[in-house]
Amino acid sequence: MARKRIVPIREELNKLIRPSRLQKLAVETRTLQRQRKIDIVALFWTVVLGFAIGRNRTMASLRRAYEISTGTVLVPSAFYDKFTARFTKFMKKVTAEILTSLSCGMLVR
Repeated sequence: MARKRIVPIREELNKLIRPSRLQKLAVETRTLQRQRKIDIVALFWTVVLGFAIGRNRTMASLRRAYEISTGTVLVPSAFYDKFTARFTKFMKKVTAEILTSLSCGMLVR
């Protein structure tokens, strides 16, 4: 009997919304004005998935999850300063786009 290939979760998540689309929405909402140490795609998925990790759901634990997933060490303020009204607008746009695409049976490209 043939074994079913296990698809990595990253591939499945990228089918929901492509990294290039996340970057475009970040620019549109002015969340991403210049690329520095924070990767907006990694930040998005850290926020979305990070609260499911462990008991303590704190900003510090989110920052540690981001650092682990990206291999980047950040000054705490570099991470915390990303949580702005613009980031909220970005998250709302991404969420709406994903929900719309899922309700239409389409995937965002």
